[in-house]
Amino acid sequence: MRELGRVVANEWMKLMRRRRLWIAVLLAGLAVCAWSAHSYKNYLHLVEWDLPEKLQLRIEQAEQELKTWEKELKNPDSSREGEDPEEQIAGAKREIADLKQRLKEEQRLASDDWQPVVRDWIAQTERQMKEAAKVGDKAGEAMAQGRLMELKYHLENGVPPTPRWKKTAFQEMDDLIHLISRVFLPMLVVILVADIVSGETTAGTIRLLLIRPVSRAKILCGKWVVSVLATVLLTFIIFALMFGVNAALYGMDGWDQPKIVNVAYTFEKVDSPDSSAEPHTVSIPHYDRAAIVPMFAYILSGGLFLALAMIAVATLVFLCSVLFRYSMISTAVAFAMIILGEILYQTVNSGKIFWLYTVHLNLLNNWTGRLAAELQADLSLSTGWIVLGCWTLLAMIPAFLTFTRRDVLNH
Repeated sequence: MRELGRVVANEWMKLMRRRRLWIAVLLAGLAVCAWSAHSYKNYLHLVEWDLPEKLQLRIEQAEQELKTWEKELKNPDSSREGEDPEEQIAGAKREIADLKQRLKEEQRLASDDWQPVVRDWIAQTERQMKEAAKVGDKAGEAMAQGRLMELKYHLENGVPPTPRWKKTAFQEMDDLIHLISRVFLPMLVVILVADIVSGETTAGTIRLLLIRPVSRAKILCGKWVVSVLATVLLTFIIFALMFGVNAALYGMDGWDQPKIVNVAYTFEKVDSPDSSAEPHTVSIPHYDRAAIVPMFAYILSGGLFLALAMIAVATLVFLCSVLFRYSMISTAVAFAMIILGEILYQTVNSGKIFWLYTVHLNLLNNWTGRLAAELQADLSLSTGWIVLGCWTLLAMIPAFLTFTRRDVLNH
């Protein structure tokens, strides 16, 4: 263990002196800041007319239009061709009633008197669930059951719902974790790890390392440990940066909002409303074993899941670095491995590729059941752990066999 510790310390010092680590961190920081700023700008544009003060303005405008249509109804000669004043009046009245109801709910949610609003929503959801059960809509009934779980959580735990128009830093983090886990973060891992062995082979310094009185297995293990530590460090730096930027933009509201996890799915074929179309498969959620966690715990778990998934990616990239003697080739193959894996996932998009490591890079999707619903397969969080663990193990075995048996000194 002491020899391994010295190897790890030596490799870590070499990594810290390499520009690749700092380039990866800089690229991550710039990308996160740019994307977060762009996303926040779009959010402000989209919610502009949903703000309470804007709702009041929209009500006033709708009431003005209603008066105009009522005048035209009294004076048929002034009505515009192709438009029915009575139909326009009915539409304007419905719009005004909906806007006033939304404004009233938003105002009460922002006050201490939010519980009656949630109780009304619970009653509406229970009616929807009964109506879906009557017509045999299992998917609609199940979705209403999930909504009911969230609403009851608000009442039982004294947590006021976040206004529907408001996006929180935690919701944005959920979206960002999904975004960066697919290609962006794995690419940075490639930049970081792809030449950790092949770079020394290319430069010839691997010979100096192997003549030391340390076994090849310990040397390779030390390099792998450093690769994993650097990957975890990079992941946590990116995660902390994302959270800090979005907390500054959106604030810390919504940390206690409910998030349903451990949702299981079954899949049933149903007839299409169009008789000429073939039956399609519907994903039906089941909440028997589901649980609710606060958003802050969900997002923190997402950071840990992300780091563990990137360890699997780092190990696969590490294998490329061992198999190929030249750093350019190992880097190119590692990039191709990430890109082709993502292309295969996006192209096939079914449960047949559950074994592919790129399917499980965002383990939050496994945890919530979104991945199971998307691919229409039984893909739980434990499935994700097993698949990533198998890929990690399968990458480590050939890496160690190749490095310990290869004749490096004569090349």
